[in-house]
Amino acid sequence: MSALVKRTIKNEDDAWAALRDFAASSAALNSTQLHFENFPNIILKYNGSNFHSAIPVRVMEAMRVVQSEIFRIYALVVYEDEFYTLSQEEKDSLELFFRISEGCSELFPKNLTDILNKIVEKAAAKMEGRHYVIATLVVATTYGTITINEAIQNAETERAKIAAQAQVDVAREQADINRDNAETERLRLIAQIIENNIPAKKAAESTERVNESIAKSVKREESVTMSDSTVITEKVAKELYPRSKRRSAQEIRMDGIYTIDRVDKKGDDLRIEFSTSDGARKFVASANDLPQDQQEMLFRSTNGTATLEINAKDLEGEIKDVVILKVVVPVIATSSQ
Repeated sequence: MSALVKRTIKNEDDAWAALRDFAASSAALNSTQLHFENFPNIILKYNGSNFHSAIPVRVMEAMRVVQSEIFRIYALVVYEDEFYTLSQEEKDSLELFFRISEGCSELFPKNLTDILNKIVEKAAAKMEGRHYVIATLVVATTYGTITINEAIQNAETERAKIAAQAQVDVAREQADINRDNAETERLRLIAQIIENNIPAKKAAESTERVNESIAKSVKREESVTMSDSTVITEKVAKELYPRSKRRSAQEIRMDGIYTIDRVDKKGDDLRIEFSTSDGARKFVASANDLPQDQQEMLFRSTNGTATLEINAKDLEGEIKDVVILKVVVPVIATSSQ
């Protein structure tokens, strides 16, 4: 196998160029070792009377969501399960540190680049890791942005500094065209990538949750300027993210015969990956409440089958909070060829 070619991502243009190349050519993706250098730069600028030497709890909650989604992306890349419970050691290594500017109006994670490089390295070591490399690029290009490339309009018109109002209007009109073209092209690229790449789709969903939490952290006369220079007020946030009807989960039983695909124990946490006998559906469950003898039986029984009593929640077709209550029939080992 030939050595990988290092590709350094230093800015937004580098990141989008890499996404275009990887979307167009699997050969380019398979021969590249990605490395982030001082990118992405996510700066959130808050404006309002509450942001002078103080940070409201609701803003801290938005930062907690950023951290939570970093854990989720790492779990997706390393364990192929975004809901996998990370060890405390892993969480410590992924902990974000937010730098606060003078006056506490600007916040940005100062070690995000290091964390993304850590995730890329984990992805490169996997057999299907190239899909996860793209997922990491999706994160880098969409964190802290709501309207992609909105900054083009401001940057081009400000740099021009044209005195005549008529010329300013022309510059702004052209900037609008450039912005719309760039935004449309990038949105299409993301749509193309996530259509056939489940990890990338999950990464895009993750970053949108981050962006939503940041947008909803402003109230009344306050605003937050996102990384792409989009200014979000409470009114804008409500338009972008209207309150949805609260979904209710129904408790269900899923008792049946299943194939035990993987058993993983870290400390007191025992997680079981299992699937239906036809392999059509896969689940991840906690088995912490099982008696010790049943835990040990499952732990020894990867690629076996068992009759399980299972409790779960059905959230409009999405199965969540799966818990194995009991192993009814001992696991039967599946013969390997």
